[in-house]
Amino acid sequence: MSEKADTFLFPDGQRSNVVKLPWRKFPAIAIQGDTWSIYLSNLRRSLSLAQKMGDEVLIDELEYLVECFESQQENYESILKENGYSLPYENSVK
Repeated sequence: MSEKADTFLFPDGQRSNVVKLPWRKFPAIAIQGDTWSIYLSNLRRSLSLAQKMGDEVLIDELEYLVECFESQQENYESILKENGYSLPYENSVK
């Protein structure tokens, strides 16, 4: 379910913006879905390199970040699908 809300936009670029939702104390960073997908791809590549190097601490940290990013992207993809939007990138998380 979606609802309309007035927001305050602090434009700062093409790939992201700072948005203040009325019910939140502080503004949020709004990142375009295709940009998020690129960030996730970069994290996955970094994880792959860390695995090749055998750095367990780095692997653990990157696995956590990849999981967080994948979870957010899955949510984003579900919301787009439920509301009739296509993905702004080709490779879905799923």
